[in-house]
Amino acid sequence: MDQVESDLKTQAEAEFDTEGLTVTCPDDVKVEAGTSFTCEASDASGATMVLTVTQKDDQGNVRWSVTGAST
Repeated sequence: MDQVESDLKTQAEAEFDTEGLTVTCPDDVKVEAGTSFTCEASDASGATMVLTVTQKDDQGNVRWSVTGAST
């Protein structure tokens, strides 16, 4: 899950032209194609985004979208 968090951080920072995001995902996600889970990305100001992540395969490839945000 550490690699997924790192990848999401990099991709979200690029997508939203920002730096310093912290991404937290659950540790107990089963690696399986089609499985979805949510992660939280936050910045230093306390603003957060909920990321819904779907596994494309069992090799760590995922797609994600923002499904919630708060400031």
